[in-house]
Amino acid sequence: MALDARTRSSLYGKFAEILGDDDANSLMSEFPSVEADELVTRQFLRAELGVTRSELLSELGVTRSGLMGEIGSVRSELLGELGSVRGELGQAESRLRGEIAELRVEMAERFHRQTVWLASTVVASAGAVIAAVPLMA
Repeated sequence: MALDARTRSSLYGKFAEILGDDDANSLMSEFPSVEADELVTRQFLRAELGVTRSELLSELGVTRSGLMGEIGSVRSELLGELGSVRGELGQAESRLRGEIAELRVEMAERFHRQTVWLASTVVASAGAVIAAVPLMA
């Protein structure tokens, strides 16, 4: 318990008469002068630390729960986006395969036309050569 200034002065005066100034000062320094100077017992400190620990653990649990919820939300969002990207890639692949198929058909048609033209040209050239041989003789 803290002593008020009047009580401290009275005690100091009585102790100084009996013990002397130095010993009276030493003895009075053991008595807190204000409430803030009161000593803390181990039992009180343990109790306060227990309360503080409980509050921290509770707050940590709340924070952890909130964080886990946020992580789950972000994960769901990412999975949704990944599904969307996969869908878009599938569509792009289908379009590309369709365009490749069209290109193959077009190339086959052009190769056929080229082959027919080349065969016609060879037959026509051969006919011209055969027709020209009697004229050259």
